[in-house]
Amino acid sequence: MLYPDISHDATTEIKPKNKLEEDLYSCDDGPNAGIVAYVSKMFAVKSKEMPENKRKAMTADEMRAAGRAAREARAAAGATSGEAVSIPLEVPTPSEDDGLAADSAKVEEEGDDEVLLGFARLYSGTISRGSKLFCVLPKFNPALPPSHPSNVKHLTVIDIAGLYVMMGRELVPVETVKAGNVFAVAGLAGIVGRNGTLCGPGSGFGRTVDIQQADAEKECLVNLAGISGQAAPIVRVALEPENPSDLPKLVKGLRLLNQADPCVETFQQETGEYVILTAGELHLERCLKDLRERFAKVEIQASQPIVPYREMAVKAPDMAPPKTPNAKRGTIQGSTAQNLVTFTVRAVPLPQAITDFLLANMSILKRLYREGQQKKGGENTPRLSEGSQHDSAADDAEITDEISRQATVKPEDFWKSLDALCKKAGGEWVDVADKIWAFGPHRIGPNILVDKMTGAASLRKKSQKLNLLRVEQAALSSSTPEVGTPTASIAGEVRYLRDFDDCFETAFQIATNQGPLCAEPMQGMAFFVESVQLGGEGSAADAEADVKVQSKTATVRGALITAVKEAYRSGLLDWSPRLMLAMYSCDIQAATDVLGKVYAVVARRKGRIVSEEMKEGTSFFTIRAMLPVVESFGFADDIRKRTSGAASPQLIFSGYEVLDLDPFWVPTTEEELEDLGEKADRANVARLYMDAVRKRKGMFVDQKIVEFAEKQRT
Repeated sequence: MLYPDISHDATTEIKPKNKLEEDLYSCDDGPNAGIVAYVSKMFAVKSKEMPENKRKAMTADEMRAAGRAAREARAAAGATSGEAVSIPLEVPTPSEDDGLAADSAKVEEEGDDEVLLGFARLYSGTISRGSKLFCVLPKFNPALPPSHPSNVKHLTVIDIAGLYVMMGRELVPVETVKAGNVFAVAGLAGIVGRNGTLCGPGSGFGRTVDIQQADAEKECLVNLAGISGQAAPIVRVALEPENPSDLPKLVKGLRLLNQADPCVETFQQETGEYVILTAGELHLERCLKDLRERFAKVEIQASQPIVPYREMAVKAPDMAPPKTPNAKRGTIQGSTAQNLVTFTVRAVPLPQAITDFLLANMSILKRLYREGQQKKGGENTPRLSEGSQHDSAADDAEITDEISRQATVKPEDFWKSLDALCKKAGGEWVDVADKIWAFGPHRIGPNILVDKMTGAASLRKKSQKLNLLRVEQAALSSSTPEVGTPTASIAGEVRYLRDFDDCFETAFQIATNQGPLCAEPMQGMAFFVESVQLGGEGSAADAEADVKVQSKTATVRGALITAVKEAYRSGLLDWSPRLMLAMYSCDIQAATDVLGKVYAVVARRKGRIVSEEMKEGTSFFTIRAMLPVVESFGFADDIRKRTSGAASPQLIFSGYEVLDLDPFWVPTTEEELEDLGEKADRANVARLYMDAVRKRKGMFVDQKIVEFAEKQRT
């Protein structure tokens, strides 16, 4: 957790580097040990189940004291009035009755409220109730000072409102917790969304925790919540309340569910829909039940489950001729209106080794991108607007529908390893590592944009290098160079590149995030920018075009982004396109007599059997199968019905696999026509998946309403 970039199978011993790590390694609970506690998740407890809200049972001594006080009260009342007054102990007085009724109504009213507690483990030091600690959120960067602008909103001071030891379903309040214990902590609601780290100096130092003095306490700050090892949720559903006026309750319920369940993601799409992402069908049912009964307490309508896909291209033996004659396959030439900017791009499938390397090291790409943004002083744009508790889910790169992978290299060796893979691939990939312009989608994906133009590694680097000449030109402002001289040419190139270089990257990010088949992200594609020609180059006749480009920079930029985006998409379609299906790894335990039924259910849902092993000493088999997520809904119930409960599946998301079928394939050869007929009676599965997604997204679907019509006879 301290060094997530180091592989788990490392055999070298990691020695502590400072006192904080010494305390962590030894689990020191002394007063001088630094306090470090990891809050792994937030969980919800009903308010009436909190220990302070429960009525305490009276002990025997307390009941005897209450009886003695009642008898003394009766005796005093009788002595005052001269008559004996009898007040049964079992029946409360009218005033007491009213008070009990009011308390009961108040408890019933407040008892349904949810209280969020943090589920934590203390690694070093001792925490006391009422103390103050630093709360380090997952996006805190320990390499930067706490007062850095990117760290300020990810560090706060909290008051420990309560400490509890969890004994089954009961919460036992305690005053202190020592290192090594698992406990629940109150006071984190609205601050910690999913997970976080509680840090502070030991009580023996006598120092106070103050956010203004965070830089002085930097040695005691550590971020244990910066890495997550769980699989990303894969099934998403759009929600809306049956009564539109209950929308605020739904939003509040989603916020509570997002905090209470560490394996669910909630966010609002650009279209305004509220979406939840869950791990599977059973998890989705449980989340909807919790929303209806605990968190939102309103009736909710859920859409059909939405499953992600990926788009890619392969080199098939029977492809159509290239779209651009006398050019390599995937080459697309495009231009803006009036040919103010013309360009040539080429799409090529990435070698599988490079794609696998990028997928395995997406955490390093994310880290490099964030470091670059921090150096520029920028921040990622949040996708959620619910507050700081959603920061972990709001990052535009957080929800990628990818499984969590362990990085195969260290961050400092990333470019060397990528360069070695490119050289091993050979051909045009030898020098690609030095010319990579960007990764996508979300700037961390398994697609690359490459600058193949002569003279620089990328347009942005070229602009930065030539920018120095612009400074020199400003110093020589008294002398105006003639048009056509090298200085003027370079200065114009600098100006245009500064104006248009980001258009190619923006179009690349949009195109890789929404592919041409069904607007799903691309995977394993490389796009080469081979040439860019601007309107004001060369002859004096183009001077007018040069002025026109300058006057319409904003319009040209928008048109250029659209044109380049469509060129990227057309380049992919120049190859043989493929859909990649999200897959579950399915472990099934079944008896010998139901193996045939299990195989039949898996085959009917387009799955495949990977392995089959028999447990020693038993008559049960453990079957490993791969099942498409889109075909998994109702799979558990189906297999239990077919086997009369003798088989139980367990589904875990395991990544994406290529569906080796062209969505646009139609029978053309004699053998295909003889086998399938001119009408192609066998359905194209890839086309069905693609059309279903396009129909859901409101895109055009080339579908015949009446396919085989005959004239009605009268």
